[in-house]
Amino acid sequence: MTESKEHDLRQTDIGDNRGQWGDTQHDIFDMQRLGKRQEFKRNFGFLATLGFVSIYLATWEYVLVSLSAGFINGGFGGLFWTFIGTVICYATIVASLAEMESMAPTSGGQYHWVSEFAPAEYQRFLSYSAGWMSTLGWLASMASSVFVCATLVEVCADVLNSEFGFTNWQYTLLMLGFIALTIGFNTVGSRTLPMLQTISLFGHFAGFVVVLIILWVMCPRNSASDVFTSFVNSGGWSNMGTACLVSQVTVMYCNLGSDSVVHISEEVEDASLVVPRVMWWSYVFNVIMGIIMLISRTPLAA
Repeated sequence: MTESKEHDLRQTDIGDNRGQWGDTQHDIFDMQRLGKRQEFKRNFGFLATLGFVSIYLATWEYVLVSLSAGFINGGFGGLFWTFIGTVICYATIVASLAEMESMAPTSGGQYHWVSEFAPAEYQRFLSYSAGWMSTLGWLASMASSVFVCATLVEVCADVLNSEFGFTNWQYTLLMLGFIALTIGFNTVGSRTLPMLQTISLFGHFAGFVVVLIILWVMCPRNSASDVFTSFVNSGGWSNMGTACLVSQVTVMYCNLGSDSVVHISEEVEDASLVVPRVMWWSYVFNVIMGIIMLISRTPLAA
């Protein structure tokens, strides 16, 4: 078959299938180029996709609930400068992942990219390894997320009754309940997910403003030197550098997740354009809000 006939056939296929799954011409061409068949309806637009990844990142929310170890290992100043250094370095990873997503917008994500871009003789092994690493990461992420949700429920109850505390089995049941709720939204309620993600996006920003106002108005203020130059090593480590590196684990926890949206690429309209953009801008916006919340939160630990 001549090159011109192949081009005409490809254009005919695109014309016949345009819109069948809510996909655009770019989506159809990308799937054909990658040798994949469209299996999902593309019902995530730009805002819904931005909401998906922004809520998963939840940087300013996690700054409030997961950085307590940093105040012992590094202190206010150590935690702040570790946060700044980490998000700058991690931005290069987010940019690299977004670039690969623009080239291969499939739900496989990392394992698919490795199979495409690694040297031919190592593709199978490295792709298999990347797939398992991603799977284990998602399992750990799911477990930690429902644990944080269960902890927040306990904290809310503790406000009303200071002597209240969940037993281990109660914690476990509550976590299983959150998992069941998540499965329900992703199966039976899958059609409502784009709308819920869009609403959650506005709630994400509105909640930031509300909490920030409360902190600025009602909390005591530390001096700038306490916030930016006060370093603490109360964890028993041999030096301050090690203490700050320990706190970096919690800092990373606040900023992970930009790649999560990759795994719904085949449900996003114009995925090769939309997904890389929301990966980058959701990271930028979340980091900015996280830094502001980190500076505002420091008086709470004083």
